[in-house]
Amino acid sequence: MAFETVYQECLDSQYNKLIGSPAGSLTGAQLVAGNPYCAHIQREYAPSVGDYYGALRTYLAPYVNEGGIQSRGIDAELDWGLRFADTDLLRALPGTINVNSVLSYLSRYAVSPFSGAAYVDYTGTDGDGIASFRYRLLSTFGYSVGPATIGFRWQHLPSILPDPASAPGTTGANAYDEVDMFARWTINQSVELRAGIDNPLNAWPPTFGANPTDANVGTTLPDYDVQGRRFYVGANVKF
Repeated sequence: MAFETVYQECLDSQYNKLIGSPAGSLTGAQLVAGNPYCAHIQREYAPSVGDYYGALRTYLAPYVNEGGIQSRGIDAELDWGLRFADTDLLRALPGTINVNSVLSYLSRYAVSPFSGAAYVDYTGTDGDGIASFRYRLLSTFGYSVGPATIGFRWQHLPSILPDPASAPGTTGANAYDEVDMFARWTINQSVELRAGIDNPLNAWPPTFGANPTDANVGTTLPDYDVQGRRFYVGANVKF
């Protein structure tokens, strides 16, 4: 558990009802008994030098079930293939086409940071340190002729809002699209060659979290490609 969580649970009257008691009506021990998190605060008392209240030295951070997470959504997948030889209009064309598309839709992602705290809805935002996109779409299109396959992948991420707790004027990120191209050639049962171009259109990652009022230029999210266009060649060999 975090430092802020321990102290808010102990010293916030919302979670420790005794904190709001009239001054002097309760002892320190009675106030501490109002919430078990108070026991995690470690103080050092030194009456010999006039410290009768105890200065903060450290705190205990055990692993506990602090709050909760609510997560709901739908995942859908589409697989479709077409062999040209099976169609009357395209019988003269060789090969097959394959399409795979996966859509993930997030209807709710909310977090309660600790026991008794209200749930904060982070759906469609970069809150709680997680990019909770409202939906994600990843599609793969392939064309195969004999031992050779070529194709491309397309990833689409919608726009996203900043953390609900961000300062006014903080910007989110625009929608993002990235395409990757790939090729594969199976020479025999032992050797397969592969090559591709990641991000051939050199899609630039959107800036996130900028705020003109405090000169914050923002950053980018790890869900975006920050390396740009790149090429690769490889081989799988079985001995």
